[in-house]
Amino acid sequence: MTIRIHHKLYMVGLVTLLLIGSMILTSCCDGEEPVTPDTQPPEVYISWYPLLPEDGDYITFTVLANDNSGILQLAIGINNDWEICYEDMSGCQQGVAETYNVQCDREEGPYSQGQTLQFEARAWDCSMNEARSHTQNLIVGP
Repeated sequence: MTIRIHHKLYMVGLVTLLLIGSMILTSCCDGEEPVTPDTQPPEVYISWYPLLPEDGDYITFTVLANDNSGILQLAIGINNDWEICYEDMSGCQQGVAETYNVQCDREEGPYSQGQTLQFEARAWDCSMNEARSHTQNLIVGP
């Protein structure tokens, strides 16, 4: 007799847990599809002007980045000297980032003839996925 009562209580408890779990799962999303985490890094490119810098020139480095969740931050590194040229913390934190395509510039110089520059760009999207551009090398001409 005792075994049957415990078995019935166990079954009632199990059914109750299943029903509660089912109610939580169906009410959590109000019919919306579950959100898939963003794992796709942004696309990032770097360019410079003038393309063939000469002695005494200043060079403008330009970063272009885009991402479907918004861009959080862009940085340009020149000879391992990194500088943030764009940041949108508030838009990403509030989920209202409208910055899907972003451009920023960094001007440096003047550079001397024969000086070698190595530079690249980094971008982070609102989900903290990171991307790097290809590293570029440039030698200042006469």
